[in-house]
Amino acid sequence: MPSFAANTSAETASTSASSTETNKLVSEFSALAGSTDNARSLVTGLRSGSSVTLTLNGGSTTFASPTKPLGYGEINIALSLAQESLAKQGITSPTPQQLQAALTGKSGILTLRGEGKGWGAIADSLGVKLGKVVSSTKSESSEKLAGRAQTGEQSGKVDRPEKIERPEKVERPEKVERPGR
Repeated sequence: MPSFAANTSAETASTSASSTETNKLVSEFSALAGSTDNARSLVTGLRSGSSVTLTLNGGSTTFASPTKPLGYGEINIALSLAQESLAKQGITSPTPQQLQAALTGKSGILTLRGEGKGWGAIADSLGVKLGKVVSSTKSESSEKLAGRAQTGEQSGKVDRPEKIERPEKVERPEKVERPGR
């Protein structure tokens, strides 16, 4: 019975961590997806390997990813590359169909990933550097944190007490020589 309780707390911690990651990605890619609901559908669909439904003005587009379920980092990379690919075409507010084409079209990001290509090779095929694309999403997150710091908004971290200084090391007395040795 105690192992059940331990599993439950571990599952709760895992669930809260995954919802935090999901929320980060949803807020990061809401503009790309056109809405928070579309971004949530993208993130959860790619994470679980289920279908993704994107809606706009009463119309909807549904598609399935040609890859296995993706991790949060992979979702960040895929959506960042899609955003970069669409921006190179001059599309900053894509329709659901344009976003679907960028992800699962003939040479879409997820299609290439499903064919076994690595993220670096996919980025190269788009004419971008993977590090630049990924670091730009991280720097945007850093800018949000910097904005919070300027406004005095708390990041949710617990303040730790200052580190206690250790006392200086006491010197040992010199070794006394014994007579007769």
